[in-house]
Amino acid sequence: MGTSNQVTQNGNTSQTWVLSGGDVSNHDVIVVRLDNTTPDTSVEISHVRIGERVNQQGGVDPIYSFDITVVGPGAVAFRIDNQGV
Repeated sequence: MGTSNQVTQNGNTSQTWVLSGGDVSNHDVIVVRLDNTTPDTSVEISHVRIGERVNQQGGVDPIYSFDITVVGPGAVAFRIDNQGV
């Protein structure tokens, strides 16, 4: 999977991320790397789900999904990353 592009998410909002296939494997660790945050604002990761789905070739790829919620009035900039973990 590598590293996603930088995402900016405003305060008090939630977004669900779904990752699958590619370089994602059953033993990966996926992190949210904060690039920037404003005072009194943080990120909460919840509802982590792990499963499998059938790909176009008939094989099975692992799938991960999780919710990222910005808690507080400001905004954060972050990336989803599994490089160098």
